[in-house]
Amino acid sequence: MNMSISTAGMSIEGWVILLLVIGQFLSWIHVRHLHRRQTGMAKMLHQALDDLAAFEKAAIRVGEQLIRLEQKVRGVMDRQDQLEMRTSGSRPYSQAIQLVQRGASVDELISMCSLTRGEAELICMLHGTREAHTKSGQDSTSH
Repeated sequence: MNMSISTAGMSIEGWVILLLVIGQFLSWIHVRHLHRRQTGMAKMLHQALDDLAAFEKAAIRVGEQLIRLEQKVRGVMDRQDQLEMRTSGSRPYSQAIQLVQRGASVDELISMCSLTRGEAELICMLHGTREAHTKSGQDSTSH
């Protein structure tokens, strides 16, 4: 007695085999899809690594330029310090002249430029405006 059940002329074993073939085919499609995704992600990863390497090189160049600029700034600051040391011993007459032309008084010249009263009055007379002469005259008569 044959116990196999047939539906539309196909045995259970035939249906099982058909379902296994369909399952295998669907699994193969899924594996292909995953492989494509993995390949795409690998390409993206390589591009990101290339971009990172380019940024790293650019950062190194910027750092080297920054070091060169810092060295130049230090050199300029050293030269400025040397110039200030050379001029610190002399009276700052040019600054006093500029101040008096802007309307500074004798007392302001004395305090700001470390001048004697005679030096400040002379600079006011030679380089000052009328208001500075008037101010300096008032300042000197009041002392």
